[in-house]
Formats: sequence, structure tokens, C-alpha cells
Amino acid sequence: MKIAFDGCLLLKGDRTGIAWNAHNLILELLKYPENECTIRCFRNSGPERLEEYAKAGCQIESCRWFGHSIYKMLQAVFPVPYSLFFHTDAEITQFFNFTVPPGVRGKKVVFIHDMAYKSCPDTVRKKTRIWLEMCLKNSCRRADLILTVSEFSRQEIARYLPVSKGRIRVVANAVDHTLYHTNYRTGQIREVLGRYGITQEYFLYLGTIEPRKNLERLLDAYAELNRKRSQVPLLVLAGKKGWMCERIYEKAAEYRLQNKVLFPGYVNQKDSPLLMCGARAFVFPSLYEGFGMPPLEAMACGTPVITSNTTALAEVAEGAAVMVHPLCREEIGMAMEKLMDDDEYADQLKAAGSKRAAEYTWEKSAAALMELYRELK
Repeated sequence: MKIAFDGCLLLKGDRTGIAWNAHNLILELLKYPENECTIRCFRNSGPERLEEYAKAGCQIESCRWFGHSIYKMLQAVFPVPYSLFFHTDAEITQFFNFTVPPGVRGKKVVFIHDMAYKSCPDTVRKKTRIWLEMCLKNSCRRADLILTVSEFSRQEIARYLPVSKGRIRVVANAVDHTLYHTNYRTGQIREVLGRYGITQEYFLYLGTIEPRKNLERLLDAYAELNRKRSQVPLLVLAGKKGWMCERIYEKAAEYRLQNKVLFPGYVNQKDSPLLMCGARAFVFPSLYEGFGMPPLEAMACGTPVITSNTTALAEVAEGAAVMVHPLCREEIGMAMEKLMDDDEYADQLKAAGSKRAAEYTWEKSAAALMELYRELK
């Protein structure tokens, strides 16, 4: 089967959830001997970022006329055919980031990961909202198959877009169990903690620093916990800066928690499981998620998880985490306090989380995707 992948996400510097979805599925699909795979990208300015895929047997096809951002703006105004720039024949072209451009030959498949821009627009960049409003309905019309990552997101897409549920199929995100596991040595964990300036027990959040992740309420809950208790673990808020993140940093300063709250910045993927393994608990009270990979990765590392009882997080983490209402800072704080005090409960969560995470593998997700590709042919 000849499959082409849109590779624009793979050229970006610091990868987040959607890019890791693309990365892991491509590597798994390359293992099928029946597949002939090509990554297509505009202006391959960072070819070293695609070497891993080339070594695994993927062809690389680059358009060097201009970058992806220019083509993205151009095709929003003029329906410039995608096929003008890429000439390798493909039976199926897979897009990972919400939209399908005009003029793609063969069958077209697209991932729509969530509907945050409709459901909670205040947490999404204005330019992203405008782009999706302009393009998403036409993309759905062009697509032969729409994929999403959870049943929650499937319901959301059918709710907000003119698409029948029958055209939307779920291919869940998963965990890279070669990276996220419990077999790291204590010395390895301590070495990584030292590099990030973590010298004592800590709660961990890992993800983009942005409003949708509900970090202001997490800081409220943490400040209250520090008022109640004299000895509280550090709060480590790790991840790259997103949009409108200034208020999060300001709030930590207003509470005078500079010595208790650490912002180590973007975490290399190889370091993230060690940070998870070392944490007292992983706290992820996000307002809206189409899936929510970090809590599942923390579970795979044997770390107790506190997360929201709403959106896809309720679906993914149900029965394996402390579930809290994301708008209730009291619930968030009580969950943190319980995991400070109750080792037996923490051990129960570790066992339940490990079992839950084991259900999600990229091998299983790629197999489900291959079945859908075969149905399209």
C-alpha cells in the first residue's frame, strides 16, 4: 500500500502531543512490509529531523519553493492543488493536524484531535481559531475518512461539524512503553532531577504552560495547601511556554512561592519519564483534552495521577487516577493532600495506572489504522 504522510509537524523543534502521535504511528506503519511510505514536507530546512524515518525505510519528498506556513496561508485564499508540489503517487495521504488541503490525489485521511476551539475558545489562540473556522468544514468535505483519538472527541466533532458519526473513527493515542516504564534505576532518576534543580519530594505537571491546562487553579490549590501544612512537596510545572502564559508565572510570584514552584521549561522526551518516575504524584487538571497523553505516560511510569473528571480525561483515566473537577481548586488540593498522606492509596493507584497504561500501545493503534486504510482501498 502506498501511503504518504504530511510531515510538517515533524520539522518543528519542540514536539508536543500531536507531533508525537504522527511520529509513533509513522514508525509503526513502516513495520508493515506491504507499505511503501513517503513523508511529504514543504522546505525541508531541517533534514536531520527526518533521518530517523529515512533510516526506517521511509522516502522523503520535499518541496523547496516555500515553507509550510506560506502554503498554508496561500491555500486558505486560493485553492492551490497540493498535488502541484508532490508528485509521488499515493493511494492514501494521511494528514495529522486537522486540515486537508485542496487538490490531494487518492484517498485522504485526517486526524481531528479535539474541538477545543469550539468548546472552550478562550483557551485557544485567536489565529488558530480563525484558521480552523476558515478551513475545517472544507477539510471534512475533502476527507474520505476522519480520525480522532477518543470517543469523547468523536462525539464533539459530530456535535460541532457537519459530519455524520459514521465518517468519524477512533484511533487512540498510546504510550511508548520502551520509554515510559518503571525500570529506571534510582541513580538515573537522581541524575535527571539534579539537572532540573529538583532536590526534594515534588508534585509534577508536564505539558505546555498555557491557560487550557488550568495551572492557575492548580497554583491556587497548592498555595492553600502550603497555608495548611508546613511540609509540602515542591510543585514542578514543566513544559515549554505556550500562549497567554504570563499570568501563570505572575500568580506563582504573587503567592510568594518562588522557592516552592519550579518552572524548568521544555523537557527533553528522554528525561520526561524519569521526572515522572521520581514524582510523588502527577497532577494534570486540564480544562479540555481530546485525549490526554501525559497522565497515561505517568501511569506507565508507576506514578499516581490526579486528573480532571471531564472531557477525554474521564474516558482515558477512569478507575486508574484521582479524578477531580477542574474548576474546583478545593478538590485539586484535597487530592494532593491525600497522596501526601496515604501511601496505601498511592500504591493502589500505581497498580491501577500501570494496568490501564498497558492497554494503550502504538502497535495496537497502528493495527487499527491499517484496518481502516484497507477498508478505504
